[in-house]
Amino acid sequence: MKRVLIVNQGKSANLGDKAIRLVLKKYFEEAGYEVSNAGYTHFEENTIGDFDISNYKMVRRFDFPVLIKWILKKRRELRQEMQKYRGNYDYFILGGGQLVKSKCYFPYAFAAWTRFGKYAKHKYIIGVGSDTDLKWCDRKKYRYHLKEYERILVRDTESFQTIKNLGIKNVSSMPDVAYLMCGYLEKDLVQKEERDEISLIMIFDYNTYKYHFHEELDFDAYRLFWEDKIRQELELNHKVLLGYTTVEDKKQTIEIYNTLPEIYKNQVRILDLDNLDDLMKELMAVKYIYSGRMHALILGMTMGCEVHGIPVSDKLRIFENEYLMA
Repeated sequence: MKRVLIVNQGKSANLGDKAIRLVLKKYFEEAGYEVSNAGYTHFEENTIGDFDISNYKMVRRFDFPVLIKWILKKRRELRQEMQKYRGNYDYFILGGGQLVKSKCYFPYAFAAWTRFGKYAKHKYIIGVGSDTDLKWCDRKKYRYHLKEYERILVRDTESFQTIKNLGIKNVSSMPDVAYLMCGYLEKDLVQKEERDEISLIMIFDYNTYKYHFHEELDFDAYRLFWEDKIRQELELNHKVLLGYTTVEDKKQTIEIYNTLPEIYKNQVRILDLDNLDDLMKELMAVKYIYSGRMHALILGMTMGCEVHGIPVSDKLRIFENEYLMA
């Protein structure tokens, strides 16, 4: 039996990353491969339910530059992860997910995993997205290591252009692999033909919004934005549910729910979406989804929901232009 090693963020609690891992694993298993899944920069298997939300704080410190923190801690953890997957592989697959980024551990992880995969017979990148504003030093690093892959499949046209501009020729685009999710659902997850007027609003974490995208809204304005969205849906006589796909979003959702006026709070409920199965089951019932998370929208689309992106990032704006407004 041929062996394939897939490297992505699927061990994290992020439900979008878990969907990516599941789809790729199922695809290669059905093709007759023995599949192993390694973590890209997240190495412990987690679900959202593993975290105490009341005490949760995102590990995001400004005390040292990313490179110093990589050298002091994360590089050692990655080497320990690699030790679990030593061996001969027919295919080394990096992806999917937004794995080509700056201002984080990803450039260093990309280089390390690419070197790790050099003994595989074939090396592919599948379903990866790229930031468009890569730092010059990261562009150089990515350019060097991208050349080592036989084929690179990215998930949107702007990622395609970014990689192409690095001088990489063997790159092409494909839809995000999460679109295949519906094909791997359990048979009892059957979509409803007629749905009630239910809106699922998925609040995006404010700290992530500020840290990565440098938007100008202060927290009070940001909170009021989501409160207005809830009010608008209630005025349309929609039943409103709140949900999330990450630990950070869950914490933010609870915090904003607790600040809602009582007139809204009594009409709104937070769903328990701590794992991928729970999310997919709820998506069978709702009619509308509002989210700033691309994979929440993709999974909603696969389940027949009417999806509306909240463009908190360039990634969401690209997704809207290519899939929601096309």
